[in-house]
Amino acid sequence: MPSYPLPSGERVLVLEAEPGPERREALAGWLERARGGQALFSQVLDCDFSQGGVWAGVAGLLGALLPRIRAVAPSLLVSHDTELAAILPQLRETIRPRHRPLVELASDEERFQLHARERADRLLHGAIGLLAEFHAADPAQGPWVLVCEHFGRAGDLSRRFFRELVRRRGAQLDLILLAVVDPGQGDATCTELSRACQVSGVRLRLAPQDRASMSPDVQRAHAHAACELEHRVQGEPDAVEASLPRLIHLWEQSAEPENALRWRAEGLRLCVRQGYYEDGLRYGEPLVGALEALCGGDPKARWDILGKLCTCLSATGRAERAARLLEEEVIAKSDDPALLARAFHTLAVYHLRYLPRRNVRLAEQCARRAAEAVSRLEPSTDEARTLTIQTNNALALVRLQEGKPDEALRICQASLALLDEHFGPHGRPLQRAALMLRFAELCLVMGAHDEALAHYSAAIAIDPSQSDYYGMRGVAAFKAGRLLEAEADFRQALALSPPHAEIGVNLGQCYRAMERAEDAIRAYSSALELEPENVLALVGRAQAHELLGQAERACADYDAVLLLTPDDALALANRAVLHYEAGRLQASVADLDRAVSLASHTPELYQNRAVVLSDLGRRAEAIADLSTYLRLRPDAEDRAEVEEKLSAWREALVHAAPSARGPRHD
Repeated sequence: MPSYPLPSGERVLVLEAEPGPERREALAGWLERARGGQALFSQVLDCDFSQGGVWAGVAGLLGALLPRIRAVAPSLLVSHDTELAAILPQLRETIRPRHRPLVELASDEERFQLHARERADRLLHGAIGLLAEFHAADPAQGPWVLVCEHFGRAGDLSRRFFRELVRRRGAQLDLILLAVVDPGQGDATCTELSRACQVSGVRLRLAPQDRASMSPDVQRAHAHAACELEHRVQGEPDAVEASLPRLIHLWEQSAEPENALRWRAEGLRLCVRQGYYEDGLRYGEPLVGALEALCGGDPKARWDILGKLCTCLSATGRAERAARLLEEEVIAKSDDPALLARAFHTLAVYHLRYLPRRNVRLAEQCARRAAEAVSRLEPSTDEARTLTIQTNNALALVRLQEGKPDEALRICQASLALLDEHFGPHGRPLQRAALMLRFAELCLVMGAHDEALAHYSAAIAIDPSQSDYYGMRGVAAFKAGRLLEAEADFRQALALSPPHAEIGVNLGQCYRAMERAEDAIRAYSSALELEPENVLALVGRAQAHELLGQAERACADYDAVLLLTPDDALALANRAVLHYEAGRLQASVADLDRAVSLASHTPELYQNRAVVLSDLGRRAEAIADLSTYLRLRPDAEDRAEVEEKLSAWREALVHAAPSARGPRHD
């Protein structure tokens, strides 16, 4: 049986080998030896997206540990109910999340908002927190050994989960992770996982496996199994979600692979609904070439696929590809007014927010063409009213970008009147909440902070479980100087959601403004555990350390900032002050030289550098810098003091100068 060495000190080993029986034997032998080394928990996890879907491997890990979690720390099933229900849909009969925003409860037809892309990150970090809390509560201790089979075939979320698990909790769990990949995937996987820790790579030379084509009997068996599975899950949405990867796989391995397409469309729908946009592309991309077969002449079916695929593309930084799809597959091929209205509305938003170059003129053109398409619909229908409100939303964004918030406000008021008239004060709650957010955004631009806070509160009243709304209201309260209200909103946002780096940073900013430096450091640190390269959190924590007089810790954070953003003039200037106070004058002036080269019109940089240069005895350069400070800030409050210092320095420079005539020779 093939064998290979256990990792020597590394937490992650990447095994590249041909799939097949020999590889399975090698893994069994490795796992047996790991268990012989008294591993507390060991598990082989199949991470193949085609077999397990978005959470392949992760679902297997949580499912294997669930009985032990129930026995040791059952309260964790409540505090992490959101993550468990998302990752293990089969648990939804027994585990119901306490906090479910309307975006999860509304039908597809009434969903006028989508989950933020960060929601998927929150779920995976929440699941990692669950494992860490369970491990801390479990009286049994010992190493964890995880074999991630088919890791190279895993989806985006599954790969990120295991990478983050190693980075965040590898040491706590005493974790050893074996990532098993197919030939040709080893180097890329090592590079990917090395972002989390040190990685060793091993290649096994195994005999290539025969890729025999399936016999008709096997294909018929797959089709029969697919039909049976479809019958079992019919009418059970959670069962459909849990069985989706297998349904697709069975049909694709049958003689009727086209039957897999409708299940791929269902996978795309579920991914968009849940905010799994990167993995949604794996379901959706193959559908583009089969649109005619799937949709025929049905414009609604066409939009159901293309609209969702474009959502995934734009959310993952591929808005240019999404725009091309809309132009080539909708605008160029359809005359259906509702379909065209949706396409032009989406393009308008892309031109304002998602495409690399913002183009307000094109956005307005698209919004107007969307309005023209809506005008061709029967005006008394719900569809026409809904599309009118959506088109108005795009046009309001255009006016906002044009610097015309008053006009944008009038457009939104017209939409609210239409909503009230035809759907009542409680109809279309998600669309109403979205309008409240737009009103709040406009009020902030106009400096009307109280009105903005009121509109955010109206959105929260509609959807009190939506953590993002509290985060938005918290930011508005912070900007208005209402720090206690901002703190309460940020804390509520964290309570309603799995871990959320952005809210942690905002809470840190709030505490720092309140001069609660220790609380700020804790908030920033919690955010940095999730996003260690978050520059705003690093800068904020450095400044909080400064408030506490912890100069070296502050300097370490500025060091981290400048590794990530070497051209950050503010970080350079702040670190220069710390170097100066520690007596590291050469390091201080080097940072200030760099900062001045990056921000040459910032007066304070010259003033600070003048002080350091003077202490270094470079008086002429110090005088030049202080003179530049006064030139850039002629109305400086400390002008008299600076001029007095300049006069003293010049006089000292004259007395220190050698005689102009030089030595005499007799």
